[in-house]
Amino acid sequence: MRLPQMVAAGDADPLAYLLSIMRDPNADPARRDRAAIAALPYLHAKMEAPGKKAAAEAAAAEAERGTVWERLLS
Repeated sequence: MRLPQMVAAGDADPLAYLLSIMRDPNADPARRDRAAIAALPYLHAKMEAPGKKAAAEAAAAEAERGTVWERLLS
C-alpha cells in the first residue's frame, strides 16, 4: 500500500492521515470517499436537537408574548 506523499507513516495524527488520503488525487476514489466520511465527525460538529430546557424556555417566551388576538386588540 502506498502512503500519500503529504504524510509518511508515523509522522502525523490519524486525522491528518485521513485528510491526506482524501486530498490525494491518485488514490482510489472509493478510498478517498471512506477517508472523507471517517474524518467528517472531527471537522464538523453534529447539530443537536434542543433539549427539554431550551424547548421549555422557547414555549415560555411564546406564552409571554400572548396570542395573536391579544396583539390585535391592543
